[in-house]
Amino acid sequence: KITLIPVGAMTNIATVLRIDPTVAENIEEIVCMGGGINVHNRSFRSETNFYNDPEAAKIMLDSGVKVTVVTLDATHGSWFGYEEVDKMRQIGTKEADFAADMLYHRIYAANLTGARAEKKSALHDVLAVCAVIDPTILTDVRHETCDIDIGGGIGDGALMVSSRYKYSKPEKPTYI
Repeated sequence: KITLIPVGAMTNIATVLRIDPTVAENIEEIVCMGGGINVHNRSFRSETNFYNDPEAAKIMLDSGVKVTVVTLDATHGSWFGYEEVDKMRQIGTKEADFAADMLYHRIYAANLTGARAEKKSALHDVLAVCAVIDPTILTDVRHETCDIDIGGGIGDGALMVSSRYKYSKPEKPTYI
């Protein structure tokens, strides 16, 4: 069995699961960055990865595969600045230098508008990758019923979370 870490919209995963639902039997877990509970970046209630293809996100959540959703709330709890870039460079390997360069440019680009008081940036899809490498970095994991708004209105692509028993599905996706 494999663990999938999609970045961006869940379109490819949903397409495969629709073509051949038995593929789900070979997936141990899907860990993705998507959605937001209190933090949103694309519309009134949605985050970009889910907003770009909300039907795909819903297919993924409803697939029966164990899903861990690393929300925008979680990624906004992991801000990095130029001091982290310097620490990475001190490691002294080409891999660390590459990662430091990527982080530097991410911070620089995210701050071009001057809208932030501090020169830092959140790392979004990267947190999902890190969570697979070391699950202990996720410190507030909740097992809740999750769904995606696919109604086409202002909430399209919104991650909806409920801990109410009457809405619970037998296998609850996880969100962070």
